[in-house]
Amino acid sequence: MLARLMRWLLGAALALALGMFGAGVVQGETFWGAVACAAVLTVHAWTIAIECLWAARARGNAEPGPAPTARQWLAAWWGEVRTAPRVFYWQQPFRFDAVPDHLPPGATGRRGVVLVHGFFCNRGFWNRWMQRLRADGTPFVAVTMEPPFAGIEASVQTLEAAVRRVHAATGLPPVIVAHSMGGLASRAWAAAVQARPGRDLERLITIGTPHQGTAVAALAFSRNGSQMRQGSEWLGELARRPGDAELAAACTAYFSACDNIVFPPALAQWPGADMRHLAAPAHVQMADRPEPWDELQRWLAPRTDP
Repeated sequence: MLARLMRWLLGAALALALGMFGAGVVQGETFWGAVACAAVLTVHAWTIAIECLWAARARGNAEPGPAPTARQWLAAWWGEVRTAPRVFYWQQPFRFDAVPDHLPPGATGRRGVVLVHGFFCNRGFWNRWMQRLRADGTPFVAVTMEPPFAGIEASVQTLEAAVRRVHAATGLPPVIVAHSMGGLASRAWAAAVQARPGRDLERLITIGTPHQGTAVAALAFSRNGSQMRQGSEWLGELARRPGDAELAAACTAYFSACDNIVFPPALAQWPGADMRHLAAPAHVQMADRPEPWDELQRWLAPRTDP
């Protein structure tokens, strides 16, 4: 569903860009037609710039992590400008099923992974991770949570099925790696099925998750978007659910002071979790950093009894 929507939006944007260029040529204004075409094709860069400026201005005086420098913000912006088209224009619209789930017959005894995407994403978000996991022989399932604009709680059964598939194939509770809203979906799943660390999952690793909401969700129009507003009733109820504090103690949560979607940084904090600060990546780019991958490998390694 989301992949089709993304393909339609991409096609509409290309048609608009070419139409504006063609109109300029017909009217003898080729230069301005090219400028209009370029403006449409680079709209993501300007959108990310606005988000970064908003995030920088929203930062308080007592935020976790050091305040980013102007150079770090520029690097974060440029990194996101380069990363976002790959994810949103290629992987998710056209390559979301390029890497199938991997549950080989000989997976018993080898810990597996469940990959959970965020808002306005699908399993194609994790293509690079899935390729590396397959190369390592690691069992995994990557979910697509649909419908894309439903409440976060609508993903509970999807996550439950994925966790059970990996657990059944390996005989071990999996590690869940979740980006952005996927971390909240994982918390909602754990609360709904009363999942316990060590029994139903080995570890939860979240990357750029708005554990306490985000300022940008004030612009949300969808059910899941409004649930991520700072101070929302849904987030408050989630934090009060039995087992949420226990799950926090079994979570490694990565956040960035240069996150252009989850800001200010204090809203990415989950009391009780092992909070890890990434120096300067933006929101989508955080998943390409080595630290979350290295943390996953640490939890996938076989346990050695003393």
